[in-house]
Amino acid sequence: MSAHMSVPDIAAATDISERTIYRIIRTWRTTGDHVQIPLQLGRPRILTSFDVAYLEGLVARTPDIYLFELQECLYEATGLDVAKTTICDALLRMGYVRVHISRTALEAEENKRLGFQCEVGQHPPRRLVFIDEAACNRHTTRRQMAWAPIGMRARRHDFFVRGIRYSVLPAICLDGILHFDVLT
Repeated sequence: MSAHMSVPDIAAATDISERTIYRIIRTWRTTGDHVQIPLQLGRPRILTSFDVAYLEGLVARTPDIYLFELQECLYEATGLDVAKTTICDALLRMGYVRVHISRTALEAEENKRLGFQCEVGQHPPRRLVFIDEAACNRHTTRRQMAWAPIGMRARRHDFFVRGIRYSVLPAICLDGILHFDVLT
């Protein structure tokens, strides 16, 4: 093949349309490369990858953080004043969703709990009686929702005893409630 072939000859030899060949030649003359830079569709994103990583770090540290708190932290750290929907969209793109939070007691000891389960598992269910505490505290204002990756639980380690509360202590077996006390 000659270095000076015509466009119809190149199209016939390569089985590529003439229009595509003209486009490749135009791109070569303007950019010096045969590959065209892809067009960016839509507006460019306001948050950079560093901003999004900062938000992800905040959510990892405090999963029950509110959007307005993320907005304030982002403004203080970077000077960016973005809408809460922008932050929400960025978190959704990273795979985070708002889910109900499950709380883990700071006082809980996992090894002791597993040992207790092994010990209790040796007894027949009819011989077991459990005391299950139900409490009401009017001053507790815990957040019920948190951010977590899709398919994962949102967890926050927290103290479980706060302020004055009313407790109901029933003794429960397979047949139902045997006895209960109400305590303050």
